[in-house]
Amino acid sequence: MTDSLPTRLRLALGAAADLDVEEAATGGRRIFVARGRQDDPAALPTRRVILHPAPPDGPSLEQMQRRADQLLVLTHPTIAAPLATGSFEGRTWVVEPIPPGTPLSARLAARGALSLREVTELLRDIARALVAMHRRDL
Repeated sequence: MTDSLPTRLRLALGAAADLDVEEAATGGRRIFVARGRQDDPAALPTRRVILHPAPPDGPSLEQMQRRADQLLVLTHPTIAAPLATGSFEGRTWVVEPIPPGTPLSARLAARGALSLREVTELLRDIARALVAMHRRDL
């Protein structure tokens, strides 16, 4: 028997994203890569769809909408606000942009350890993002 959840989720997402393949399932969450409706089908996916478990194990739609609203006011280059959020069969979903660039895991797999300079730059960017979030009480 095949999993019909992705098919049903595609319908729930509507114009928010074109669901592609499941990337991971962890902690009750299911994570899919996706594209925007206008994205080139030959290009890499630009969005990630996260389907959270139903409350109380996962966030309610109201909680996710509040978090999205809080992130929308941040103007930090390393923090991307959700593009859309909604409810699906009692569970909350969120569509997030996939940041440009190479994921850290891929960089480490391809090249091995980072240089001290790269680690310093990475930690600086993370610290600046945290400061921006703390300034907004997030």
